[in-house]
Amino acid sequence: MLDTFFAVTLTSLYRVTVEGGKPCVEKVALHGESKIGVGEKLIPEPMLSIGTQLWMFNPQGPAGEFQREFGCVEARQCGPHTSMIIGLFKEEEVARYCFEQRSFHLADPRWFLETREVLDEIGDDHPVFSISHHPEFRLIQY
Repeated sequence: MLDTFFAVTLTSLYRVTVEGGKPCVEKVALHGESKIGVGEKLIPEPMLSIGTQLWMFNPQGPAGEFQREFGCVEARQCGPHTSMIIGLFKEEEVARYCFEQRSFHLADPRWFLETREVLDEIGDDHPVFSISHHPEFRLIQY
């Protein structure tokens, strides 16, 4: 089970880890301006949804049940999030190369294999990372 990976978004590069049993999303590089500065972390929630964006969320569903799928939790259960994801990476060097390209698209096909490898290693039963399979939030098609 993968507990550390890197995410390149339209504006930023993030290091994603698990700290103290919660997801930790730290910005390590930035192009332009952002509300979240380099070295800052998203305010943690119990789970992190990995989809078209990284979203912190509380997995409590509408009836109080545990809900892994971000698209099924109430809006008030959703925490901070990143901009749209370009690709996911296991190695920081490859993530930085992607980040420096500056010409890319949401779920860029050039990094499909790296993104899929990260998602495959996280799996569908990770204790704090949840891969979104919801049609509105899914990052890539399997």
